[in-house]
Amino acid sequence: MTTETLPKGYMVNGNDRPFQEMADKNDPDFQRGGGNPDDGGRWRALITPDTIPNANMILGIYSLDPGETHLMHYHVTAAEFYYVLSGSGKFVMGEEEFRGEPGKLFYMPAEVNHLVHNDGDEPLTMVFGFDCGDLKDAKMVWVDPPK
Repeated sequence: MTTETLPKGYMVNGNDRPFQEMADKNDPDFQRGGGNPDDGGRWRALITPDTIPNANMILGIYSLDPGETHLMHYHVTAAEFYYVLSGSGKFVMGEEEFRGEPGKLFYMPAEVNHLVHNDGDEPLTMVFGFDCGDLKDAKMVWVDPPK
């Protein structure tokens, strides 16, 4: 069982949740969130409408292999964050570039362009989250539209 209802909340077993390829056009979350078939990486949803009924946030694990890029985009109505667990990479917010490594958190308010590129030699793994309860509510816009 992936989600267990507890007396005062929920427990989600992340190990039961599969990683989804960001470019998987058959993934309902990809479709709901406005995914890009050219995007890189994979994600594991932990808090979504499918795991926690009426949750007012989204939380998961995101991973990029060396050389992969989460393409430049922004969210019209939602803020997003990335907290780096392992690996390193280039994070771009607006016009500024930053180095991401374990322990660093990046917060992007709504409508701020952002990109993540793993320029290291090991997987870049992060916790990500949104301040909305469903990916469709984040209203993702790709700066470079899909090819």
